[in-house]
Amino acid sequence: MKKVLKEETSQAQKIEVERGKQYNHPDLPAGNILENFINIGTAWGAILSSYYGKQTGPVPPHVVSHMMVALKTMRAVVPSTFQGDDYHDMENYVKFGARLDPQNKYGDYKTRSYSDTCDMLDDPEYNHPDNSK
Repeated sequence: MKKVLKEETSQAQKIEVERGKQYNHPDLPAGNILENFINIGTAWGAILSSYYGKQTGPVPPHVVSHMMVALKTMRAVVPSTFQGDDYHDMENYVKFGARLDPQNKYGDYKTRSYSDTCDMLDDPEYNHPDNSK
């Protein structure tokens, strides 16, 4: 079981690096999720402002991540062909959300690595009620 989980984690890490190379500005370090999600949130905020006819402000980066999980979930539940990539992307977006959440007291959300996030989510203290303060 651990080998399967390690292979799945390894696949998710590879996807994060690959996507980081695809979607980051070439002058930024690979995997700079924050910059990308700030830009997405700014664009979505402008679209929502136009649609509602009032200023909504940008969508925060951690909320962008949650919305991307929802998008991938909707794709995954359509009864057509199975796309494993949807599940790897969902896993990464959930972890991005944890990394980008400004209330996450476990470290700097701008520099937290994939493996640090995995360790954080596995830490029994992470979900402890005292952490919600």
